[in-house]
Formats: sequence, C-alpha cells, structure tokens
Amino acid sequence: KRMNSVYSNNALGLAKQGPAEKLMKKDLNDYEDMDLWVLLSRTYHSIAELRNAESRQSGAPRQAYILFIIKTLGNNVTLTEISRYTFRKKNSLSELINRMAAKGLVRKVRDPDVKSRIRVSLTKNGLRAYEKCTERESINKVMSALPEEKRQQLQSCLEILLEKALKLRGDDRKNIILPSQLATNPPLITKNKGLK
Repeated sequence: KRMNSVYSNNALGLAKQGPAEKLMKKDLNDYEDMDLWVLLSRTYHSIAELRNAESRQSGAPRQAYILFIIKTLGNNVTLTEISRYTFRKKNSLSELINRMAAKGLVRKVRDPDVKSRIRVSLTKNGLRAYEKCTERESINKVMSALPEEKRQQLQSCLEILLEKALKLRGDDRKNIILPSQLATNPPLITKNKGLK
C-alpha cells in the first residue's frame, strides 16, 4: 500500500525525484505525445473512411480534393500549383494525375512555352465528378460534435502543429491555405507565371 502511494506521488511529481523518477516522468510525457498522435491519426482515418464511403455511394471519385483544387484554381494548372495546395510530392501527384487522366477525369497538355511543364484541366467527366464531390455530410456530422468555440480552438491547435511539422521537415511554406480560403478567394493564375 505504501509503495503504491510513493509511486503515485512520484508520478505526479509530488515527491523528491531521483534519476529513475525523472526518467519515468519523461517516459510518461513521451506517451502523452504518442497518445495525441494516435488520437489525431485515428480521427483522421475514421473521418476519411466515412468520407470515402459517402463518395462511393454518390459515385464521386476518391480524388475529390484534387478535383476541387483544379476547379478552384482554374483549368491549365501545373503539377507544381496543385502540389502546393495538396501537400503531395510531385512524383506521387504525377502518378495520381495519370490515373485520373486514364479515367477521363482530367486532361494533361504540355505547356507550349515550357516543354517540360504539364498543365492539367478538368474534362466534362471530371466536372461531373466534381459536382458529386460537393456533398460533405459525413464531415459535417462529425464536426457538429464540437461547438463553434471548440472548433476554433481545434483549428488553431492544428495550424500550430502543422506549422511546426512543416518547419521540422524543412518545408518553406509560410501560409497554409485552407479550402474555405481557396474557395472564397482563389489566387490569380497567369498562363506562364503560375500562382500570384
């Protein structure tokens, strides 16, 4: 009984801490960080599965976000421009765009001025698929569990974590543009110079 009491006091930082107790506290902090990571990951995957199921029912493709980006930025966008908003590396994005082109959702065209640059635009099928993607009932239902104040807190916390993660991996993106910002204020794209 006394041992449990000492252990509890040490875990709470109430007793004098020796090296073993400090190590145990560090381990507990590591587990707390890991707990948060697991919760973030499980939450993302659970919501993504709901969204994928919703997309399958409506016949929308799994590449809904890519369609949204292309539609919002306008036709003839480059892989670099799409990559900037999707956080995908260009080689994996290129493979995805190739699969979408094979399904008839997008059209790829070489830039007449820069031969190594590919421009992407939605086809009629891609536009129809985009229209099916605008339903987000599953996401809205999950997010409705949070009152507005907690939503704002969550967004703020996630922005801080994202900014830190980007900095640690050497990503120089300064401003993270969210879908609502992109939809209400799309950037100006010129034919040859990209995003402005």
